[in-house]
Amino acid sequence: MAGISESSILISHMENIEVWGHDMRTQFCEQVVHGTLAGHPVLLVTTGIGHDRAGLCLRGLLSVYHKSTREILFIGTGGISPAKGGIVNSDNCSAVSPAAETETTLIGDVCVSAMAANWDCHQCSWPQRVESACGPLPCHMFGRADLFGDWGCMYITDAALADEVLEASQTLDLPKPSAALRETIDHFWHGMSVGTGEPYSDHLRSNPRIFDYTECAEATSNTFWVGTPYDELGRIYVADIINSAFHGDLYTKAYIPKRTLSSPRTKRDTVSFSAMEGAGWMEVIALEEVYLHYDPIPAVNIRGAADYVTPPLQRSKNGNWDEMSSYMESLSGGDNLTVLGYGFAIETTSQIVLNLFQHRSALLMDGASPRSNVRRRVGR
Repeated sequence: MAGISESSILISHMENIEVWGHDMRTQFCEQVVHGTLAGHPVLLVTTGIGHDRAGLCLRGLLSVYHKSTREILFIGTGGISPAKGGIVNSDNCSAVSPAAETETTLIGDVCVSAMAANWDCHQCSWPQRVESACGPLPCHMFGRADLFGDWGCMYITDAALADEVLEASQTLDLPKPSAALRETIDHFWHGMSVGTGEPYSDHLRSNPRIFDYTECAEATSNTFWVGTPYDELGRIYVADIINSAFHGDLYTKAYIPKRTLSSPRTKRDTVSFSAMEGAGWMEVIALEEVYLHYDPIPAVNIRGAADYVTPPLQRSKNGNWDEMSSYMESLSGGDNLTVLGYGFAIETTSQIVLNLFQHRSALLMDGASPRSNVRRRVGR
């Protein structure tokens, strides 16, 4: 499954293609393409943009194809935190994170996760609005099922499919950004370095990397939010859902993930991917398992970073941290950082999926068996 246009590269690698388009069985999906990928039968679906479209599309598909659906791999693009743990910390705004100790992110980075947090699942108070880019947002009550209902805030499935994707990707070298995209990335980090006084530009990676489900997740929202406090809130919710997964029954009794947590996650060691579909389609899986008693379907969310969710920061005369307004355009969808980043994120996520199916084919040729499907409930 994918949002609009994210399926283009995978379609180019498919064989025996049959395009079904808008038929009555899948009327809520943008496009449905049946074919084979590296010799494996696949249904490549374009959901359309947004929480609701993704959920409606998957519900329509499963009403017809549930018994024949082996797994769900969702790929898409989104905005990424500029650094793992952020650049500023609202608990101490006296300084930014030291460049030498900060893992900055790169356009094209990918999050492979079995979870999604509904970023909109909170209460925010206008009178407590922030005055600095380092200030915490006055938003609370995330995860309160008594207020937002069951299956309204957190979506957690077993990590078997995510583990398989990550294992297959261990030797995968993701491509470098093009020269044009690299120039815009460097321009962004030059602004961040000048504005903060920390030489982040000296510590950038050349190639994208893959973040796993112990350090990243999608923070789903139907709002294209841009801003440092918003990102911090997203990282808080990502930390909450990761901790809930690893300390709940699903990851301690039902399925033991191959990756572990050495300590609870916080906003200082997570990466948030801002996107619009994850909580929508994962909610459908959860509700069908709980209320319709459908067999659980293994699923994974593969998100590629198309842009940064915050502009570069600078210290203002009053001592607060401000976001550089001159860089806001680069986060609005009209310049090279967003346009080129979007295409590059599609490329990196598609390579991960294609590599997975090629890896499975290689295992079959060697007489080995790909992973068995572990079917577990999606948690709230």
